[in-house]
Amino acid sequence: MFFPARILALLILISMPSGNLLFSHVLYINAADDQRTGDLGAFLEDPVANFNRIKEIPNLCDRIISEYELKQIPQGSREPRQGFLDLLFTRHFQEVDEKKIQIAIYLYRHLRGCYGEIVDKIEMVFCLQPVMFVTELANEKDWQNIIDGLSMKWGAFSVGLCRLGDSEFEREVKGYAILKHMEREQKISLIEAFFVDPVMYFERIRTWDDVCEWIGQYEDQLCGDEGSGQLLMQKFLESHFQEVDEKKIEILIHLVTRCHGAYGELLSDETAKNFWLHSQMFINILEKTEDWKRVIDKISMLSWSYFSRGLMELGDTEFEKSLKEYIGKKIKKDSECQ
Repeated sequence: MFFPARILALLILISMPSGNLLFSHVLYINAADDQRTGDLGAFLEDPVANFNRIKEIPNLCDRIISEYELKQIPQGSREPRQGFLDLLFTRHFQEVDEKKIQIAIYLYRHLRGCYGEIVDKIEMVFCLQPVMFVTELANEKDWQNIIDGLSMKWGAFSVGLCRLGDSEFEREVKGYAILKHMEREQKISLIEAFFVDPVMYFERIRTWDDVCEWIGQYEDQLCGDEGSGQLLMQKFLESHFQEVDEKKIEILIHLVTRCHGAYGELLSDETAKNFWLHSQMFINILEKTEDWKRVIDKISMLSWSYFSRGLMELGDTEFEKSLKEYIGKKIKKDSECQ
């Protein structure tokens, strides 16, 4: 007789003496993990029949990566291998109906944080059946967020958008998508202008907390999937910051706390270098910066070589004393944590 994993673990637990409770508890956990791995395999075989099993898995992103992507890689194999989403959509989403659209939307909401390619997958589903897709989308409270993500790659998305009908909700979706596209294009144009002349266009982008996300979108549009954000930012810094004044230092200080990853590392190096080479100008701007401690935290952590040289150039104004005191406390705290 076949027993589901959790029931089997429970039967074993009941039959064991109390001294083996710890072992049985571990066995139960492992059985539950195996069951969830089985859920992923079953979902790959038949996503419609096993959709409810997937919805019961918490942290679906982590589960797919740890229990499928990592464990399913053959040891020593160098052959390229299809990932979970590629297999799923290749096998089952070349034709779609209402249920498969519901599944695609669910996966988009739960996997976008760890699987960027889910945007391409759901975009494909939308273009296969745009009217049916929008009918299902009407049941989603966050439908605007879904359209935001889909419309990022406007070329493919707009093909499906043009095939929508004239119902009230379809008109609303089309209007919202076109408005967001226009806003996005305007921001991309401003980023492009800023990269040509950062001083002239700085005030236009100063209020954008997500400025580096828009720089990333400009990079995607400019270079496509093969583009290098590091190369793009490197050229920007080399073109405009070989000679600096207070305005250009202000721009660096503004960007360095808003950019992370490859952008953040390059900006930290450039900002710390100017802290060293142009200490007085740098201090003049930093003193006027409300979140100056965030600037110091960033450049001291990522560019200590340049930053430590800049510390040697500091004078004895009240602000410079405060800065040195802050750095001293930070170094002491960091050393205590090690």
